[in-house]
Amino acid sequence: MDNDNDNDNGLIPVVVAVVLVQAGIALLALIEVILVSAFGFGQPGLPLLATLAGAVTMLYLARAVRRRRPRARRLLLAAEVLMITIGVASTGLALLMTGRPIELVPAMTHFVMPVAVIWLLRRPEVRAEFPRRRRGEMPAPLVMEAS
Repeated sequence: MDNDNDNDNGLIPVVVAVVLVQAGIALLALIEVILVSAFGFGQPGLPLLATLAGAVTMLYLARAVRRRRPRARRLLLAAEVLMITIGVASTGLALLMTGRPIELVPAMTHFVMPVAVIWLLRRPEVRAEFPRRRRGEMPAPLVMEAS
């Protein structure tokens, strides 16, 4: 199967890799929420749903960016800004409740990785990879190639 996306040496694979790492961290956090609630230390409701939604969203966005979907870049930018906002809120709560800032890994997860993805997505060579549609324009038809 000859696909230009498979042998890409640009920045898109780097973006996809970082977003997949973020999704993996969210999946690990999901396992933590399940284990904590299984042993009776908390209610699984909202944290479970929020973590699951974050993991699934990041997996979907990684796939959409890899396939260069027209809206994928903007949606991923919005998701990363939301991740930074959640990081600011959790850091503020950690400071209020414990009197000390969050540890290194959560700081990297909430601040460093989203800023890196935003920086990569705003580069001109990455912007050029995503097709722009004008309002009212129909999407290009999918062309299926024989294997």
